[in-house]
Amino acid sequence: MKTHQWFGLAILSGLGWGWFSSQSVLAFRFQNIEIEPQRVVAIAAPIGSNRKLAGGLTHQLLILEQISNSRPCWTESGNNPVSIDPLLLKFDFTGICGRSTDSNGYSLRVAGQDLGLQYSLRMVNQGNDLVLMGVPTRSSKASSVEIGRTRGVTSGFTKIIMNPGWRMTRRVFEGKAVGHIYLTNDQAIPGLIATVPTPNSVTPPSSPKPVSPKPTVPPSTSQAPSILPPPPTIRTSKPPSNIPNQPTGKGPLREIEFSAVPVSTANSSVRPTNPSTPTTPPRVIPSGFKYRVVVPATNPIQQNQVRTIVPDAFRTQLNGQVVMQAGLFRDRQTADEVEKQLRQAQLPVQVLPLP
Repeated sequence: MKTHQWFGLAILSGLGWGWFSSQSVLAFRFQNIEIEPQRVVAIAAPIGSNRKLAGGLTHQLLILEQISNSRPCWTESGNNPVSIDPLLLKFDFTGICGRSTDSNGYSLRVAGQDLGLQYSLRMVNQGNDLVLMGVPTRSSKASSVEIGRTRGVTSGFTKIIMNPGWRMTRRVFEGKAVGHIYLTNDQAIPGLIATVPTPNSVTPPSSPKPVSPKPTVPPSTSQAPSILPPPPTIRTSKPPSNIPNQPTGKGPLREIEFSAVPVSTANSSVRPTNPSTPTTPPRVIPSGFKYRVVVPATNPIQQNQVRTIVPDAFRTQLNGQVVMQAGLFRDRQTADEVEKQLRQAQLPVQVLPLP
């Protein structure tokens, strides 16, 4: 699995509703509710020295949420930047912590509109800073939007300080809160661009300074995120303050796996197209999902076609065959909608029931 991106309802939490859906349909289908700020944190997560994304990016967005008060999910220390120790890596965090690692788990919401299909979220190196940007995925003429920055760089997990007007909210579908997190601003895109200047292009960052590996206590097998490096050693720490007795949002929070996010503009692939790149090993399927959408795509051209439609699709093996997995779904109707998009591109898509 990979860290660091493009992202009713599990997979459509990241896909929005589909290429054929209009903005009015998205606005009608997806609403949002507030999340108490102290219960959620946006983090620049290091990708790891043995993994690189296209464009030389070194970090990707990770969002952690405190679901229950059983034990803290992270601690914070320092200033400019604020270091994060992701404590959830050290215990079975099921029902305690929420973790969003790619566009299946988070997306951009601006002026009441879900922009998950139009913008990807990625961390960009700018000098001695890591900047969270909303980057257009469809139009090369559209401008990027700055959402927040770390105010300094470390080799570990670093808190992202939101720019004024930005906050995190929870997606609501037909009156039901789901696990998907929005990076939210009430202003329209033109106003945000005028308020915070953004670079015209993404400059590849320099490589992070090497650090000595440190031992860590592994979490339980079913929850261990194999792609996250050990958390950094932190001198002082403090748990999230003022945690209320109950989380704000209601509704199931799905387990979300790390995957790479897109790093270029429209119609770009998520991962390098080198056919020698190893496939992602089989993953533990979170409970509650009933259908899997896959495309038997063994060559880079087909794989890029799949990622153009489903940016977070990844290569894996199924019954000994290399396939592109486009997502997991709880209901057949949602799976069929994604299948329709892929079939319109003349791809040999399959909807498979899960045991």
